[in-house]
Amino acid sequence: MQKIPDREYLAHKRSSVFHRVDTRGLDNISIPNYQKTEEEMGVIMPLLRQNLMTMNLSEELQTKIAGAMRIVKYETGDKLITYGEEGKDYFVLSRGKVQVIVY
Repeated sequence: MQKIPDREYLAHKRSSVFHRVDTRGLDNISIPNYQKTEEEMGVIMPLLRQNLMTMNLSEELQTKIAGAMRIVKYETGDKLITYGEEGKDYFVLSRGKVQVIVY
C-alpha cells in the first residue's frame, strides 16, 4: 500500500531540486571508482554534460562522478524509488521511459 504524505510533509517539501552545489568540500572525500570500458564512458559522459545537475561541473569532477556510476538496466514494471524512503542513489536515464508520481 502506498504511503500518502501528511500535511506537515507537504508544508515543508522542496519546490525544486535545483540549486547551486558547493563543491569545495568534495576534494577530501573518497569517491568510489568502478572500472568501465571506453564504450560505457562514452555513454555516461555525454549524459553528465547534458544533465542539469552536473552540466556546470568541471570535466574533472564529471569524470569522477562517472567513475562512481554504474550502468544498471531495469525491466518494465521495476520500481526505482519508493515514496517516503531515504534516497541514496542518483539516477540518470539514458534511454527508455519512467513514470514519476509526486505528491
